[in-house]
This record gives sequence, structure tokens and C-alpha cells, in this order.
Amino acid sequence: MHPMLRLLAIGAGVGLAYTLPMRLLFAWAGEAHNGATVGVAGVMTTAFLFGVPAATGALSVGWDGQAGPVPLRRALLLPWVACATAVLVAMLTLIEGSICLAMAAPVFLLMGSLGGWAMWWTQRRRANRGGAGVASLSIAALLPLVWGGAEAQLTAPADTWQVTNVQVIAAPVAVVWEQVASVRKIEPSELPPSFAHWIGLPRPIEATLSAPAKGGVRMASFERGLVFREEVTDWQPGKTIAFGIRAEQAPAEALDEHVVVGGRYFDVLDGRYTLRAIDPQHTEVTLSSTHRLSTTLNGYAGLWTRAIMWDLQRVILHVVAKRSESRS
Repeated sequence: MHPMLRLLAIGAGVGLAYTLPMRLLFAWAGEAHNGATVGVAGVMTTAFLFGVPAATGALSVGWDGQAGPVPLRRALLLPWVACATAVLVAMLTLIEGSICLAMAAPVFLLMGSLGGWAMWWTQRRRANRGGAGVASLSIAALLPLVWGGAEAQLTAPADTWQVTNVQVIAAPVAVVWEQVASVRKIEPSELPPSFAHWIGLPRPIEATLSAPAKGGVRMASFERGLVFREEVTDWQPGKTIAFGIRAEQAPAEALDEHVVVGGRYFDVLDGRYTLRAIDPQHTEVTLSSTHRLSTTLNGYAGLWTRAIMWDLQRVILHVVAKRSESRS
């Protein structure tokens, strides 16, 4: 068989025969464990996100090198074929949503290469005995399961982060305040390019305010039927509006199951706008929000949630700025 065809066949075979079944197995195991409020034996774990692609890379190189050690370059790149096959099939079959795939793909490629390198190193040490050995392949295949079993004994931490955006708008405070307190329907042409929306986050539509006072309720609507109830907790006209946030409607098709707002893994808790007059024609607007993340891989997932929340808030402030500046 041509070397390139062999590489593709082995990579795709491992991706379909090992990586995808492991995804289904970890998802099945992801129910609440021993009464914990957050199931930690599932997909949102280090065992799956780091262990499974490492095992995928090791198995790919181990299968490819049964006749002897493979070149290092091949050992580093072959796992990408297996991981990419699994990601592509998961995307096409809707096993996983675009948001989670975007978060997982970089780690899958990196850990796949790391696992491939580990098997390449093992092959070189066993070169005089031929191949990687059944023991090495078995250890690689079972490592994520053992890792996941140990991780299942943990209770995921509930970490909270605050994300803040600041923008100077060329408009008086009174004009900006009108755009902040209540947001009329947003046309698609008003929205700037956004990475968060590109990977599948619903776009904002409008935010209506029931009463201009503390205790009033803002209903923030997004695409695909996603609606948030925002109860005003601080109301200082021209200065501050703050609100607690609760998902009022979150249809299954609105967000990936692992990033559902108000779910066991992720939630947005509150938001606050603060306005400060720089001069009569310029206003500094600060938009901050607090979100909660409850997984055993908060260190990595938190990088994504903070970046996504910052991007979403940037889009909102862009709309506020353009509308305010056009009015002033």
C-alpha cells in the first residue's frame, strides 16, 4: 500500500474504532457521580480531553509501527489524522456541537502528537524485539479509562470569573444610557465579525426593560430561542445598571449541551454597565459579567469561557457605540 494511503487508513481506522467509541463511553459515564452535583466522569474531564487523544496518538503509531519504529515526523503527524477523523465524524453526525469541537480540537492535536511521540520512543527502545508490543498498546488503550475512574472520585470545583470590557464612545452620557438600559432589535448588519458567533454562539436580538428602576426586568433575547431574564439589582440613571441573570428559555438546539447556560458545567450569574463622562461628548462604558464554571478542567476551559464572554461583550458594546454615536 502506498505510504500516504496507509497513513490515512490507519489514522481513520483508529479514529473510528477507538476515539469515537471512547467519546460515547465517557458521555454515558458523565451522569452525576455518588450524589455529586456535577458529573465528573464524563466528557468535560481531563481524562477525556487529554487522555483520549494521547491514547489515540499512541495507538495510531503503535499500529503503524508493528514492523519497526516509524520516523519521528510520521509519529507526530499520524495522530492528527485519527483525531481529525473523530472530530469530523462527531461534527457530521451532530454527536458534538461546534463550540465544544472548537475547544477540544487544539488539545486533541497537541495531545495526539504527544501520545504518538511516547509510542515512537517506546518503539525505539523495543526496536530489537520488533514493534511496540501488546503490553504498550494495551496500556495506551486503557489509560484514559483508569484516569477517568480516578477522576470520577473527585468533586468538580465551582470557579467564578469576572470578565470586563471597556470602551470609549463619542457621545454624551445621556445618549449612551438610553442604548444601555434597553436594546431595541439588532439588525444582523449592525454586528461586527465575532469568533464567538463563528463557532456557534447565538447572536443577540434585543433586550427589553419592564420598568426603569431597581426590580425591573430586562428580557434579553438571542437567536434560536435563547432568552435570559435579567432582574435589575442596581439602578442609577446615567451611571450604573446591574442585574442578576437567569436563563428563561434555553432550547436544546440553542447551545451545546456542555455549555448550556444554567447547566451543571456553566452559568452566567450577573452583569453590570458603568458609565463615566470623560467630557460632554465622550463617555467611558465598562461592561462586566460574572460566570461560573464547574469542571475538573477549569484551568483550560476557563481560558475559553473568558475569551468567549469578552468577545460577546465586545459585540454588545460595538452596537451600543455605533447607535450612540449616530444619534449624537
